[in-house]
Amino acid sequence: MLGVVLWSDPVEHKAVIWCEDHGDLAYFKGTAHDGASADFDSGDLVQFEILTESRLRRALNPKLVAERQFPTLLEDLAQAKPTVSAQKDRPPRGGQVVSFATALSQRMAGRLERALA
Repeated sequence: MLGVVLWSDPVEHKAVIWCEDHGDLAYFKGTAHDGASADFDSGDLVQFEILTESRLRRALNPKLVAERQFPTLLEDLAQAKPTVSAQKDRPPRGGQVVSFATALSQRMAGRLERALA
């Protein structure tokens, strides 16, 4: 997959990458021992393998494709406003919050009533 580096820390060997599929961001964490580093700058175009673990996308083996290909992407994303269609697709806000304990006790009470009927 291709992506653009939004943020990186070469000391900690970490990077956050915006993916070409416009899905969730991918996170890279290398170690000093495995030879993988995040020696990238914001705006660099990278190619990597993707692995999803516990709903988290991890970038594996990132390789630099082009330096500073999209140098203003992070600022552009920060200034972007949601589109009308994105606002319509958003689930309604608010709702009734029900505690798990209350829901469970109501469910058990319903089962008990049906069993006794």
